[in-house]
Amino acid sequence: MSKDFGPVTTHVNLGLLLLGNSGPSIGHDFEAGGQDDLFDYAVGVASAPLGAATPGATMLRLLAELEGQTGSRFFNDRSAVRIGVQLQRGNGTLYIGASAGLITASENLGASTGFI
Repeated sequence: MSKDFGPVTTHVNLGLLLLGNSGPSIGHDFEAGGQDDLFDYAVGVASAPLGAATPGATMLRLLAELEGQTGSRFFNDRSAVRIGVQLQRGNGTLYIGASAGLITASENLGASTGFI
């Protein structure tokens, strides 16, 4: 789902994860651990392009996201926050971002970049 709210656009993505958890199998007898069903979510906000929309100008967009998965029976819960910027010039877009985990099993810190 996506919705414009004036100067920002919000995006919500919801889903289900069906993970197998077979249990130990290397050097141990195989024990079925069961299936782990989780709820997956992501909520993102993107600003409207900042800067003049003139030919050759660079436009800046601010981004933020809260994402994760919850409901695990086998310690697979994760949650993180991400922030970043998009720089667009002509047909090219550069993304630079950082992330931080919010609960114990999540990432500590992260960085990402991309070019479209």
